[in-house]
Amino acid sequence: MSTTVWKIESGTDGPKLIVGQRCVAPVFFFVGLWGEPEYEQARMDEVALAARHGVNLLSIPLVYHWPRSNHVPDFSQADATIEKVLGIHPAAKLLLRVDANWPPEWWAKKYPDEMMLFDDGKRGPMASVHSRIWRRDAPKNIRLLVDHLENKYGDHILGYHPTGQHTGEWFYDRVWEGRTASLESPVRAAFRLFLKQKYGSPANVWKAWNQQGENNFDSIHPPSLEERLRVSEAAFRNWETDAKVIDFCHFLNQEMASAVELVCRAFKRAAPDKVVIAFYGYPFELGNLPHGPGASGHLLMARLVRSRWIDGFASPISYLNRGPGGGGFFMAAVDSVHAHGKLWFVEDDTRTCFSAKNEGYGRCRTLPETEAVLARNFAHYATRNAAAWWMDLPGRGWFVGDELWSFLARLQTIYRDILPAARPYRPE
Repeated sequence: MSTTVWKIESGTDGPKLIVGQRCVAPVFFFVGLWGEPEYEQARMDEVALAARHGVNLLSIPLVYHWPRSNHVPDFSQADATIEKVLGIHPAAKLLLRVDANWPPEWWAKKYPDEMMLFDDGKRGPMASVHSRIWRRDAPKNIRLLVDHLENKYGDHILGYHPTGQHTGEWFYDRVWEGRTASLESPVRAAFRLFLKQKYGSPANVWKAWNQQGENNFDSIHPPSLEERLRVSEAAFRNWETDAKVIDFCHFLNQEMASAVELVCRAFKRAAPDKVVIAFYGYPFELGNLPHGPGASGHLLMARLVRSRWIDGFASPISYLNRGPGGGGFFMAAVDSVHAHGKLWFVEDDTRTCFSAKNEGYGRCRTLPETEAVLARNFAHYATRNAAAWWMDLPGRGWFVGDELWSFLARLQTIYRDILPAARPYRPE
């Protein structure tokens, strides 16, 4: 069991990553550790380079399959991952990324109606965030995992990063494809509960919607696909004609926010002395979704930024205009997040010159280009006192070589040196 306390502490100079009583430069390295065995050596080489250059904060993904009832949990994959990393980097402190929304195959077969359903008739591999069965089972299995990890590796764990939905970023799966989600049966019951809490009675619902209907909640259904996709006035909806859909969009975002808070609360209760963060709250990027930001689930940051169960939030750097010569902008209102005492984490998944030529998203062609882009990104988050992790997303050797790591180590040293003079970002 860990005796070390990691936390995000906010003062007049903004939120900081603290271990014990010491402020730490919040610079991490993430490496994908899944699949593609031909890249296994490259991944381990990156971990070794991080160790050699004094980058001790690592973010790594873990695999954990929920056990069947009355079965002994199997933590072997999670243990093997952690032990492999610590065998190479014994000084590492780990931020563990754990998917909380992708149940094992046996669970999906037992509860097929609780899995996501899309407008093309296909089921997704993720549980519906509207499923009350998933909401019942996820916290129990999170507790099993965290209790095990804290007892075995607690001194090496600084925190947890629960993920879910599309690419783990807690916006509705497949929405970037233009697919419509939330057609599974648990949506009906959850939507009716939302309406009951908001309006109190069916009569008030029908009045707000300018419609007529029976005086019972069972007669109320979510909007049809046609209703959800129809916009009566250019880019906007009209309360006079679209109140039902507006309520449904509010419902979708409330459900996602409550799901994020649910899993973060489970991690925080199991490990109260560790940091818990989540991807959430980047409308600047998700405003570009085919069906608009209302379909994202990311529009209730005002709720989550006040949650005592969440210490920080994260997003990648914007995928628009991020390459050499570009802006490399934030996806979110980072300064607002910091004003609420939560720390923002930047996922710097720059496609370095060591990535494959078809990786896209502003890929850097040379080492000088790579260093320039990383330095630009560093300037953004360091001046905001934000956290970040350099990311080899697929674990294919995007961050290799002593020359690149010497540069990264210099950035870490700069951050460490400016910490004592850090102030909230307040430009003219």
